[in-house]
Amino acid sequence: DSKSPLENKEIIDFIKKEEEKLNGKGRVFVRKSGTEKLIRIMVEGEDQKTIETIANNISRKILKAN
Repeated sequence: DSKSPLENKEIIDFIKKEEEKLNGKGRVFVRKSGTEKLIRIMVEGEDQKTIETIANNISRKILKAN
């Protein structure tokens, strides 16, 4: 079984950079599901377009890493 993408330093750093785009007015939470073979991405913030963009960016980065 390969390592989780969430153990990859490049992915971790990318997630942190994406969260910085929220300027302290939101948060990003990414974790492995406890019941399914998937990764859950939650983004909270003030602007819907920004949070959707961040979630999509993280999703693409994780998918590309696999």
